[in-house]
This record gives sequence, structure tokens and C-alpha cells, in this order.
Amino acid sequence: MLIIIIAFLQSFISITNQQQYQVEFKLTSFGLRFQYPNISDLYSVQSNVFSTIRCAMTCSAAQECQTFDYDTSSNVCRLFSIWSYQGTIVASTSSTSLVGYVKQTIGLYSLYGKSCNSSRDINRYLLCTSGNLWSCRAQLVYNGSACQSDVAYSYTTASYQQECLQNQTMVWNGTSCSPAVVTSLKWNATGITVAGVTAISGTTPNKLNKPQGLSIDSNGTLYIADQNNCRVQKWLSGASNGTTVAGQSNGTCGSGPSLLQTPQGVIVDSNGNVYAVDTYNNRVQLWSYGASFGKMVAGTGISNSGNNQLSFPRNIARDPTTGTLYISDTWNNRIMRYLVNASSGTVVAGGNGSGTNRTQLYYPIGIYLDVASNSLYIANSYCNNIVRWVIGATSWTLVAGDINGRSGNSSTMLFYPYGVEVDFMGNIYVADSSNHRIQLFQAGSMNGTTIAGVTGVVGSDPHHLNYPYAVKLDSQLNLVQKWLSGASNGTTVAGQPNGVSGSVPSLLQAPASVVVDSNRNVYVADTSNHRVQLWSYGASFGTMVAGTGFRGSANNQLNYPRDITRDPNTGTLYISDCSNHRIMSYLVNASSGTVVAGGNGSGTNRTQLCYPQAIYLDVASNSLYIANFYCNNIVRWVIGATSWTLVAGDINGKSGNSSTMLHYPYGVEVDCMGNIYVADTYNHRIQFFRAGSMNGTTIAGVTEIYGSDPYHLYYPFSLKLDSQLNLYVADCSNHRVQKFLHY
Repeated sequence: MLIIIIAFLQSFISITNQQQYQVEFKLTSFGLRFQYPNISDLYSVQSNVFSTIRCAMTCSAAQECQTFDYDTSSNVCRLFSIWSYQGTIVASTSSTSLVGYVKQTIGLYSLYGKSCNSSRDINRYLLCTSGNLWSCRAQLVYNGSACQSDVAYSYTTASYQQECLQNQTMVWNGTSCSPAVVTSLKWNATGITVAGVTAISGTTPNKLNKPQGLSIDSNGTLYIADQNNCRVQKWLSGASNGTTVAGQSNGTCGSGPSLLQTPQGVIVDSNGNVYAVDTYNNRVQLWSYGASFGKMVAGTGISNSGNNQLSFPRNIARDPTTGTLYISDTWNNRIMRYLVNASSGTVVAGGNGSGTNRTQLYYPIGIYLDVASNSLYIANSYCNNIVRWVIGATSWTLVAGDINGRSGNSSTMLFYPYGVEVDFMGNIYVADSSNHRIQLFQAGSMNGTTIAGVTGVVGSDPHHLNYPYAVKLDSQLNLVQKWLSGASNGTTVAGQPNGVSGSVPSLLQAPASVVVDSNRNVYVADTSNHRVQLWSYGASFGTMVAGTGFRGSANNQLNYPRDITRDPNTGTLYISDCSNHRIMSYLVNASSGTVVAGGNGSGTNRTQLCYPQAIYLDVASNSLYIANFYCNNIVRWVIGATSWTLVAGDINGKSGNSSTMLHYPYGVEVDCMGNIYVADTYNHRIQFFRAGSMNGTTIAGVTEIYGSDPYHLYYPFSLKLDSQLNLYVADCSNHRVQKFLHY
């Protein structure tokens, strides 16, 4: 096996502390891929990753990633949350695929057992516990020198007692080793708004209308069953508005494949496919990632009690390994199991009519699948309790609430519980709906603690809840529920708000740039459709004003156009025709363009361009400033001239990180004084070049160091200045736009 070591330095900055760690990867030879045991081990799949180093950097930046594989032909980078020895490196059908994995060394664990601050300290390999000591992460144990997978230990004999005692996340009970139960679980009683507007319903992207079911993916993205809007909303972590991924964004309800009717449950798999419990249509719909309609995978659409039918289903759970669905068939008082591609289900809990008997359920709503114990935790709503039903058993075991179905508001009672969640320590979280609170029941205890809301008191401020229906935990045990408040949001003016892509007039495919005229008409560089679309103000579809929709090199064609600028006086468009290595000029209403820069193949010659990206039109000098991407420079091309003049970067196309060099610049902007601003993308910074100077100053970001805090950037792609010279940066890999104030 060919061994290559790549070292990356990643910087983590918290409020009061900065820590660094080094990630070393080993790379296998080509022709291999990583085979993982469980679907949940696949942390992320990313397309359009254009180098092995970029894939390794992406893994390095993701604290959960320990292994990756990358195909240089398809440019697909797969990240895995397990160590290489927890899976298998096997032969691939692709000769261009390889595997990279974190090199294990004793030095990575040198901090084990030493003091840390759990509120600020971050380490890629160790966890700072609530006791402020560095310990191994979950499913790992300390063997005296390094943290290793706990599957390597049986935990059943005293010979492993020392390893167990050394691991602060485990406890030795005299005969075996088991996860330690945290006894001081606490949450801030003040809720933080993550979706919706307090007490205001609506169909706009920032509003919800009586949301019910919740699901969270591995990236912390929230999926919401927005029931009275008949849609499922995808809400990125930290976003101010949601995107519709199932149903219609305008809140239209119905029974057709593209519609939902009061959905009340949702779950998302690792591929971004959404399963929506379409309650009033008595079915479960699968909306594949990016689809504009759903496919019925459970139920018939008609309320009834046959094994292929559902009656007002309310919630859903999915086995990530097998894909099996578990559905709370509420009005049939049962839980149904549907295997993948099955046309009929099997009753696995209840089904014996409604009642308080241990063989019965009574309007079950929330369900949680515990794969490890092969059991379901069920919010047995009308019995005012939470029960655990081992799959294959004929009756349940009480875990919270009253065994006889009585309601109450004491610490041991519940009142119409709707949602249930279980953490990895076995603690149970209940959305105690009619008590307007969230209750925590520590593992083995029937006495609950209120961790959110105020018992019996309804309210809309951050301290209160109003009939909480669902409860979910993210990977940090943060609670997500319906705490609503005001937020700003964006409005879609071109393309579809639900993210559907395509080539018809109402759709876009990977648009890379946009310009707006004085009448608020929008011109879009529709990159992967090889065209420029004009969306007139208020229009629901675009008109093609440049290109043909098919890539080519003729004067009426474009090949992955990346940027666009417009002469405000004449309306002439200038388009960076990236893969044709040229800039095209299109007059108003012209069916064909004219080459005004480049067009002589790719290269460093002054008559050539090399994958040009952003362009800036300086009307006063009748010239274009061009981000000459692969040549690592910014050039100025007077319209009508046959060659460019260098204004920033290296004239021979070499990359670098000094004040006179650039590394794959994507964006360029020029102010009224002739100063030049460059998105120096692969150096993760914005460079400022005073008029006439080739020596740049970094005004945003930190050279070669990427990050997500306010001081760092992560592959900035575009930048704009407002009239006050405030700087706006499209911080691409941080999925945000940053504003830097001028002073």
C-alpha cells in the first residue's frame, strides 16, 4: 500500500481561547473504496469536489470525520464518522477511487485526563466532560495510550476493568463496563428561536402554521412537518427561513402526488430523502431528494384497518440500517412496520383496540426507535403515558406516566403526551403537550423534571410553551421544539423556493451570478444550463437572453457561464464564458454575442484567459476587470483591445499567499477611486489593492486559514461594495453572506 501523509492545520476560535490541532491522513493506492457497516456511519456525501486535497480538507474541517474516500473521475467525496478499522477498505469498481484515513498516533491523546474547560475547549480526538477533564469520545475507550473503539473490549471480565475505569464516559459496576449515566442534565430554561414567528402563522418562508413533527439530520438541519401549510420545511442551522422539500411552498393542500394534506410527522434519511406522514391522506409519502412530487410507500390513501392501510397516521421512525419504517397508525391504535418496497405492513405494537390494557394502545402519536434494544418508545397519548414495546413482544412496559391512564401535572404524571425522544444514555424526553412543558425522565426513573416550559401555563415568550407536540435532540443534546419568534427571510425572485432545479423557463441549474437593473429585472448566469435568463420584475419564469441552453463555443453559445455584468446606459451584457476562456458581449435583444476578451484558448499568454470567473465593468474607462482564475491573477482588458494588462497577482500564473500573490481568485470589485478588491478564494481572504499598486492588504479573513467564526472565511467566492464601501462577501463553504463595515 502506498502511504502518503498530508498534514492540515485547523484553527478553532472560541470566546476566550484558541486551540490548534493537526490532522494527518494516510492515503491508499487507487482502486479502493471504504465499506462501512452501518448507513449512519456515512457522515456526508459531497459532489463537485475537485481534488483529493480538497476532500481531505473537508474531512479535516468536520470534527466527526475520521475516514473518507474520493473518486477523481466523478469528483465525489464521501465522509465517514468512523475510524478506518471500524469498516473495511475493499476493491472499487473505479480505478480512480482511493481511501484516506486519520493516522492514529499516541500524541493525539496527550491531553487525556488533563484539565479542560467544557464551555470553550475543543479537541478533535477528545471530549471535555462536564467534570472539566479530557476524555475519550463516545464508543471509544482509553487503553493507556490512545482511545480505541469500544468494540475491541468485551467489558465482561475484570481483565478490562482498568480500561473501563480509565474511560470517563464508562462506569465499572463490579462485573462489567457500561456507559456512565449523567445525573446532572440541565438545559437553559429560555428557548432560542430556530424557526417561525411567534404567534403569527403564514405561508412565507419564515413562517409556520401549527408545526408538528420534527427531524434532524447529521448536519443539524431541521425538517418540520408544517401541518396547516400542508408542507415539509427544511431549515438549515442558523437560517432565518425554511425551504419547502415536500408539498407546495404556497401552502396548497390536496391528495395528488405533489400535494400533502395536514402532514404531522417527518423523517429524513442520510441521502436527504424525506418521508412525510401525510396524515389526512392516510398515507406516508417518500419525497426523494430534490423531487417535486412524492411516492406512496405506506397506506393506500383511504382510511381503514387493513394491513396495507392506515387511519390518520401521526408519526414515523426509520431503521437507518435496514430502511424499515415504523408508523404510529393513530386511529387504528397500533404501530405498523413496513419493510422497504413492501405493499403491506405488519402490526408490531397494539392492534387490539383502544384501552389501558398492556396489550393495547390508545391514540399513539410520537414514536422513537431504539435500534440497540430493538424496541419502540411510544407516546401513548390518550393513556397519558410513555411505554416501551420490544419488537416481537405482545405487551408494553411502562416508562413514564400513569399505568392506569390517568392524567396529571405532578412530576410523575403526564397530560396527553405527544412526542418522545431518548438519548444515548437512556434518558427520556417527553413533549407533555397539555401540561405545556418538556419533561426529562432520567434512565430508570419515573420521576420527571421540567426542563422547558412552565407546568400548566401557556405563553409565547421564551420561557413558555403552547401545546408542544414534538421534541428532538441534536448531537449536542440541544432541544429543538416549537419556540417561535420573529426572523428575517429571503424571497425567491428567480428559480423555485423549494430548490428544484431544471432547464425549463421556470427553473435554474446551479446559477452562479446575478445582476439587477434599475427596474428590478434580474439577469441570472444559469451556469449548468449554459445560458443567461432574464426574469422580469415579478415574473414566475425566465426568458433566455444569451446562450442556447446547450454548451458550445459558437458565438451564440456559452459553456458554463460564471458571471455577468451589465452596462447601465446601453443594457449590454458582458458574460464570463468560463469553459470557453472568453468574455462575451451581448447587445440588447441580440441572438448572438461577440468575443471581447480571450477566445484564444486557455493559457497564460496576454491574449488568453484561463477559466475566467468574476468580471467588473468600468464604464468610465470602457474596460473589464477579470478574475483570471486558473492564472491566479486579476487582469484589465480594454474593450476593443487584443490583450490584457496585469493589475494583481502573478503575470506567469503562479499561485501564492504573499501580499503580491493570489490563489484561485473568484471575485473582483473596483471602487470609484480605482482600488481593487479581490476574493482570493483558496487563500480564504479578501485582498485590497490600492489604485496602481500590486501589493495587497488583507481586509477580511486570515490567509490560508479557514473557519466559521466572524474573523474567518471559508472559500469566499464573490464580493460586492455598497455606496458606503461596506463589503459583502459570499462566504461559500460557510453557507452565509458576511458584511464587513467600512471605517
